[in-house]
Amino acid sequence: IQQKLSESHFNDAYLLFARLKELLQPVGEAQFIRLQRKLYTLDTRSFESSSELLDKIKSLEDQIDSTKIHLTADKRSLLALIIALSSHERYRSLIQIWQTLPDITAERARQILLEEDKATQA
Repeated sequence: IQQKLSESHFNDAYLLFARLKELLQPVGEAQFIRLQRKLYTLDTRSFESSSELLDKIKSLEDQIDSTKIHLTADKRSLLALIIALSSHERYRSLIQIWQTLPDITAERARQILLEEDKATQA
């Protein structure tokens, strides 16, 4: 990471923090999943006004659009599973499935989850 930082970053804490955040932030599908999850799990109680909530939604939508990832029906189903299971231990498995098998169908993802259930119950 140090090789990707210039001298100006080390002389300005704000620039350093901003650059590190940029370098360490997930990109591509991982970023897309993170942003979608954040959008669909917003807690409206954490905003002081409707305007603040709407601004946050718009900001997340813009960030999602900037990933340039478009959902097929299968990816939409996978995303729903990921969001629904985000507090579950299999969350990481679903993200790995999403990233390593780009052409996976929603039906195949369901089968994988059911197979995992059977294996843990055996």
